[in-house]
Amino acid sequence: MSKLVLTVYMDFPNKLRGLNKDPVEEADTRRKKLLDVILESADRDEMIAKLIEEKIRGFFYGNPSDLFEKDKANIGFKTHFKENQRSLVGAFQEITARRNIIMHNDGRVDQKYLSEVPGSALKLGDASFIDEVYLKEALLAIKELAASSAQLVATNIYKSPAKGKVDKVQKAAGRRRVAENRAGGN
Repeated sequence: MSKLVLTVYMDFPNKLRGLNKDPVEEADTRRKKLLDVILESADRDEMIAKLIEEKIRGFFYGNPSDLFEKDKANIGFKTHFKENQRSLVGAFQEITARRNIIMHNDGRVDQKYLSEVPGSALKLGDASFIDEVYLKEALLAIKELAASSAQLVATNIYKSPAKGKVDKVQKAAGRRRVAENRAGGN
């Protein structure tokens, strides 16, 4: 995802404008950081690259679902994920929250995980395991989310639908959803 956002911002640096809608973010520390980037950069391209890197890093802190559901990066998602692929974004939210408890809480479910994943079958203090089935489903969800994201960017920003791998992943995901729906209906 960060490479997708990077590509769009490198091609369209003006998309960086207007992303800070929160006036608190424009505090003195933010202005100082911006001034440091300007003064420490050799040229315009280096400044833009540093600003993009900082902006992308910020997208992946906080609620990762906002990147998709609120088009926080302004890269052409609009309301697509919120209206059409909410369960996929929910899966991504759970994957990210599980990764965080594994990395930061010795694999134990904490209150943060429970607040980020409402309705989870896991309880406070439970050990979180990643088995082969979970890993396979997580990878499929991430792959589908990436393909949908790339397709939206290609269509909405570059004005040309993505082809090749992106198209193949989306078609395979569609077939998988149809098969799951059929299996669930029997």
